[in-house]
Amino acid sequence: MTTLLSRYKIIKKIGQGGFGHTYLAEDTALPGNHKCVVKHLKRNPDPGVLAISQRLFENEAKILQDLGKYDQIPALYAYFTENGEFYLVQ
Repeated sequence: MTTLLSRYKIIKKIGQGGFGHTYLAEDTALPGNHKCVVKHLKRNPDPGVLAISQRLFENEAKILQDLGKYDQIPALYAYFTENGEFYLVQ
């Protein structure tokens, strides 16, 4: 089983689309190992596409963070890169 950022333990894949995969995970750093969703942006080896992907990824994370908490918008708990891969935790 994969663990990301030495914290998010992947339980199972729950979806995928053109831009990446979505996983159900446990946050092992919190008491009770709360469940969360980890979105993984697919890596593209093209440097131009990678730069655009990174900019869009960071923009989405910033927008989610700025929006605050609303019932219809998933809360952003974290976003990070690991081994050159992009992740959002909601």
